[in-house]
Amino acid sequence: MKVYTNGFIYDDKTSDDFGLIICEIEGNEPSDTSGGEIEITKIESPIQNRWYKSGNTNYSEAIKFAFQVIKKNKEPIDSYEYSTYARLLQRKDDYKEFTITKLDYDTVHFYAQLNISPIQVGGDIMGLNITGITDSPYAYGQLTTKE
Repeated sequence: MKVYTNGFIYDDKTSDDFGLIICEIEGNEPSDTSGGEIEITKIESPIQNRWYKSGNTNYSEAIKFAFQVIKKNKEPIDSYEYSTYARLLQRKDDYKEFTITKLDYDTVHFYAQLNISPIQVGGDIMGLNITGITDSPYAYGQLTTKE
């Protein structure tokens, strides 16, 4: 599933704070999302041509996603900036809140860990490939209460 957006929020910092915009760089792997699949145990009926669900239904894996970013001014990323992005985005202390900044997604968030790798063109780092894995097979929404 592709989601078209210009930005994200990770651990209360926006992609604008980082000076980054989401893009798709030609020649790189296409961005895609996977996970959240349901694993069902089924048994076949000896009499009918039907399958019956047996036992528990479980999610088989968490959501995984990938996207690319470049600097807003489209300039190369120097080594100091790359180390700053790595320090702020590649967190080993736990899953952090990740939100896609798109009108329909403003109340949907994930808890994710991100990894970054450089996208190099002619020896310069022109962008970052960001991959993430969430702590669950689904997103979280805003809590609502009924009166």
